[in-house]
Amino acid sequence: MTTATPARPMAPRRVTARTLSAALDRATVQAEQAEAMGDAETAKAWRRVLADLQRRIPETDR
Repeated sequence: MTTATPARPMAPRRVTARTLSAALDRATVQAEQAEAMGDAETAKAWRRVLADLQRRIPETDR
């Protein structure tokens, strides 16, 4: 079985401030929930995701 390919290559998605803000909120909530449940490993992983997302914010927008 072969997989279908798009008629034209997909352009990379542009990350908007709104999308980034939603991702920051979600990562924060996930990290807090993991900490509340006592899952330190998962909380640590979400904190890394959060740190990566924060690095994507230009200095002027922080």
